[in-house]
Amino acid sequence: GGGGGGGGGGGGKGAGATAEAAAEALSPPSGLSKRQRGRAQQRQQQQQQQQRRECEAAASAAPQVRAKVHPPGLLGGSIGLFATRTPHRPNPIGLSLAALLHVEGGTLLLGGADLIDGTPVLDVKPYLLHDAPAGA
Repeated sequence: GGGGGGGGGGGGKGAGATAEAAAEALSPPSGLSKRQRGRAQQRQQQQQQQQRRECEAAASAAPQVRAKVHPPGLLGGSIGLFATRTPHRPNPIGLSLAALLHVEGGTLLLGGADLIDGTPVLDVKPYLLHDAPAGA
């Protein structure tokens, strides 16, 4: 077995440490044998490669959302995704069918919505006949 020891410490390096100092802090302690330093560097490289692979996998797994959609009412035309009622959105906004009960000034009173009390209503869009479920 090789000797232990040598926990290199660089005291007093603050937030302004240079890249060289950071690299030195990550390098294996100088008290290790050449073989132990090589193994430690190899483990470090393997960990970095694994982190890189995980990051790349997460980036490629992210769903791709198109900025333009083709609603049936436009007969093949395209329009911006946020101007439509499409559920295919890059954000977790729920969609719910509601009845417009009353309008008073700039306030809309909605009824029959599938919402929890206090849920903000971000947008109201018209209900069109081609939106109706079959048999309704």
